[in-house]
Amino acid sequence: MKECVEETKENEMPLESYTLIHSKAKLISSSKRLLVDRLNVSEQSVETKK
Repeated sequence: MKECVEETKENEMPLESYTLIHSKAKLISSSKRLLVDRLNVSEQSVETKK
């Protein structure tokens, strides 16, 4: 999940090859923040259960 967060923050996600086919899949700033926040929460939840 950390890698997903990093790639999202660095505008490497979604992949360019994916957005070429699915042009509406590009993330706007607010969507990126939401995705990063949820990934962080999910990661914390997984870590807590270990």
